[in-house]
Amino acid sequence: CSYSKAGELLRDSDGNPLLECMCGILISGLSDPSKPFFTSHGSFWSNSLSELMTTSSDDDLKSRIRNMFKDEGYESAGLFTLRFGNKIAGILQVNDHRKGIFNSSLISVLDILCDNISIALQKISVEEELRKSEDKFRMLVKLSPAGIYMTDKDGKCTFVNEAWCRMAGMDPEEAYGDGWINAIHPNDRTHVFKLWDVYVNTGKEWNWSYRFIDKKGNIRWIYGLSRPVLDPDGNVIGFLGTNTDIT
Repeated sequence: CSYSKAGELLRDSDGNPLLECMCGILISGLSDPSKPFFTSHGSFWSNSLSELMTTSSDDDLKSRIRNMFKDEGYESAGLFTLRFGNKIAGILQVNDHRKGIFNSSLISVLDILCDNISIALQKISVEEELRKSEDKFRMLVKLSPAGIYMTDKDGKCTFVNEAWCRMAGMDPEEAYGDGWINAIHPNDRTHVFKLWDVYVNTGKEWNWSYRFIDKKGNIRWIYGLSRPVLDPDGNVIGFLGTNTDIT
């Protein structure tokens, strides 16, 4: 059973936790490892709910476990927390009508299982956030009025957006590799290509003004800016740049 929203739902308007069930205690991170029915992992377990209710003098505790015992008839019950670091994001519930199913080995295994489930859920969450981020990036690149391009570490073009294609009068396939140089005015081409070659070899920021000329002879003045893309070790793995029409 997943209670991923329980930590939010079991709070009053002032933000105070409404601990009307054991799930609320665990989700809120308020378990007490000094008590024998809580684990150091922040989970709850009992091999005999009927005995726990009889021997406990805490009426509030009784109310929190009563439904598992009275309404469902469970004797052995465990609520094992799904943790993302210090955050508790859910609970794995294991119940049995028999007494005494839990032992230290099983509890340890279930806590480890929950850690693995948490890692899997976290991976799914991260992948979903990455997908959303990539979707936003694609939309931004598509709608940007600036021409955006990417190259590999050798300076070969690998991507251009729609605005770049409009400025250059080229299809993306024509720009890939060294094809982009054909969009530059012949009188600027040699100088720009030499500057670009120096930039690729040094990895420093590159900026320059030059002219694009399309197949119909239309000329646009362009301000180009490019910066290296680095891997975690600081090695250049490509270049990202923008072209702005300053005509």
